[in-house]
Amino acid sequence: MKLNKIIWSESLLALEDMPDNYFDSMVTDPPAGIGFMNKEFDENKGGRDIWIKWLSDIMGEALRVMKPGAHAFVWSLPRTSHWTGMALENAGFEVRDIVHHIFGQGFPKSLDVSKAIDKLAGVERTIIGKRKGQGSNSNSQNEWGLKPNTLVNITEPMTEPAKQYNGWGTALKPATECWWLVRKPLSESTVAQNVMLWGTGALNLDACRIGSNGGTKTNPDGDKQDKNNILGKGYAKNRGERVKGLGRFPTNLIHDGSDPIMKEFEKYGNHTSGEIKPHKTNMKYGFLKDLKYITGSNTQSSGLVSRFFYCAKPSKAERDMGLDSLSKSRADNRIDDNKFDLAEGHNIHPTVKSQKLMRYLITMITPIHGKVIDPFCGSGSTCMAAKSLNRKYIGIDISSKYCEIARLRIKAVTRGWYPGITKREYRRINGLNNENK
Repeated sequence: MKLNKIIWSESLLALEDMPDNYFDSMVTDPPAGIGFMNKEFDENKGGRDIWIKWLSDIMGEALRVMKPGAHAFVWSLPRTSHWTGMALENAGFEVRDIVHHIFGQGFPKSLDVSKAIDKLAGVERTIIGKRKGQGSNSNSQNEWGLKPNTLVNITEPMTEPAKQYNGWGTALKPATECWWLVRKPLSESTVAQNVMLWGTGALNLDACRIGSNGGTKTNPDGDKQDKNNILGKGYAKNRGERVKGLGRFPTNLIHDGSDPIMKEFEKYGNHTSGEIKPHKTNMKYGFLKDLKYITGSNTQSSGLVSRFFYCAKPSKAERDMGLDSLSKSRADNRIDDNKFDLAEGHNIHPTVKSQKLMRYLITMITPIHGKVIDPFCGSGSTCMAAKSLNRKYIGIDISSKYCEIARLRIKAVTRGWYPGITKREYRRINGLNNENK
């Protein structure tokens, strides 16, 4: 079977043509069933039960083409994560865990009830002032998705009911997304036997240990240990040999390092120095009083933030990599009080995933030189990461436009240059040395 390709097709139809027990892992970002940005592919298909049946059928075929014991990371939103989980279980997967990625740059899609009441009454609200967006820097966006220098009208409630419900809304600001960690049932009686037969069934934990700063950026000083690379603190310079201090055990929490998230962590201690604040401060914010639950017997640690994998949202440059030949457009150009406008760019996909995140997930569940399947590949983030990690891949998407974008982005991942990854990091992840180039 030909690998390293993007297939323009319905996921179920494409999977049905693939052989049994073939892929080593699956990393995929399926629809959430909420009609995100009014996209047709994200509709709920007619309701919960129909949607679950639709995804379960696709995941059943994905299960068939994966090797026994093969793991998968499957994305979902909190609101419909139970739908996704039920579909995976119905398909025959074992639910092993769920990884939460927390971020500070989500857009609230809450209805302003006061404004809606005035609109229902046919009353035009009086503008009483303007205010600027509250982003933390010139490249950030506020809760409406607006740049800091964008002016927003401040209006006054006009009717009595509108005054009564001024400040009321209908939704919270999103700050998490979920990745279901599931596994195809083993064919053998033990994990050890399954790994020996199929090469699947276990997680590559040492390769995903968390460095002292929670990140994976390689230390440019090559004569020292790389403290923050994806292999974790303590991997030696030569041939990825392990030494003392491998780094922290991978967790089911990932953070994006944005200002709102960092400020919350800093309430409990300095994320740089690792100093844990006094008991009273921790109690004030609902933390456990006994520090041994936080840092063992010590009052110092490498910092609460550094306990978790750090992964920011993809930059505009990463989203648009390899797409210079395409015209610029907007993923969504609606904008009013409750909707937002994404920045203009070449990549029109609304939910592009970070290469750093995708590499981390693929590394954890895919053997070196293994094969990854993504039945909902979108703009190709999983397949790009697989190529940069020397894994084989197949991506499937129903949109011809997204398939075109995916192929161009993957083409930009060439030998000697990888999105957001140094050559040294690439070689260590893949166990390469200077003689084996």
